[in-house]
Amino acid sequence: MLNKEIVLVFKKFINDSCDAEEQDRVFSYLQNGEFLDEWNRAISEEADKSIDVNVLSALSSQHKDELENKILKKISKRSIPYWIRYSAAAIVLLALGISLSTFEKDQPTQEPAETLAANVEPGRNVASLTLADGTVINLDDKGAGKLSTQGNVSIIKKGDGEIVYQPIDDVKPVTANNSLATPRGGQYQITLPDGTHAWLNSASSIEYPTSFGPKERRVRIKGEVYFEVSHNKNKPFIAETDGQEIQVLGTHFNVNAYKDEGAIKTTLLEGSVKIAISSTKSLVLKPGQQSSVMPGRDQINVKRVDTEAATGWKNGDIHFNSADLKGVLRQLARWYDVDVDMTRVPAVKINGVISRNVSLAVVLKAIEATSDVHLAIENKPNGEGRRIIMK
Repeated sequence: MLNKEIVLVFKKFINDSCDAEEQDRVFSYLQNGEFLDEWNRAISEEADKSIDVNVLSALSSQHKDELENKILKKISKRSIPYWIRYSAAAIVLLALGISLSTFEKDQPTQEPAETLAANVEPGRNVASLTLADGTVINLDDKGAGKLSTQGNVSIIKKGDGEIVYQPIDDVKPVTANNSLATPRGGQYQITLPDGTHAWLNSASSIEYPTSFGPKERRVRIKGEVYFEVSHNKNKPFIAETDGQEIQVLGTHFNVNAYKDEGAIKTTLLEGSVKIAISSTKSLVLKPGQQSSVMPGRDQINVKRVDTEAATGWKNGDIHFNSADLKGVLRQLARWYDVDVDMTRVPAVKINGVISRNVSLAVVLKAIEATSDVHLAIENKPNGEGRRIIMK
């Protein structure tokens, strides 16, 4: 159970309102790795607070820079673990980044790199649904309510960002394939006819029948999808990707099968899953484990991972747990719908966590705050979109 008093002290530290005794307590806790759950809760709740834009926008650019540098130096003075310094810095940058994106975007000057990044907004709930007859429905154009009927199911849009397949009683099942796809800069949720819930990350897709057969529930995915599978011991759920199959009865797991990531990574949160890459090569994952499969290789590697980091995207976070910078930039490219020039990107690891609901400028500043990496964003030479570059 969280210690609410400690959470409160951490919040005061984040807001620069600690007295000397409280500040010493905070540094002691963080140096010793104590109360990390309380620290994460304080960070999360402070990040969710609304920002008084009128107050922040009254600051000149010089004052903003001075404020940012002052707080970052304060955090960096003490020997606090690297990822904790990052988290505290991210809170400051969150406020400053929002003020910049709201206050400076309307200025009629030539856009410098910082303003370009501030104007790159995060992804949103956008996807397209393809029906059995080839009809494509752009879901962000539709309001809540019934979208279509496919065989014995009604397709319902529930508010923003989710569709549900609801079986119709006393109607004979008709098997027809539908698919849901998100673009770069998009995400969406779907409840399948069996009650299984799936979350699609950016540049992802899932193909599925409108009615599952009597022996199995089979879907095919690309990109990254998180599943909470409805339990049915008599009808296994099978998620198919290029190069592997994941077989389950009822469980929670995440699949990352982006082609530019190389390996297909399956992370298990609850229950058990069977990873099969051929008729003779398979293994069963336990909760907390992640399998890695390289397409074309007859090998499955398994390791224990931080499942919260692997599935943070579903909850609106980007986790950098000793993450390769190039991999992080690929994530940002998909979510913010930008390109990345990898030619000068160093082979370094970064740590931390930040919300996916902030502008790209905030994320780039947060990465720079606790590393020697300096990033910028520029218009592409052909004028078609933007790209992240090394300064």
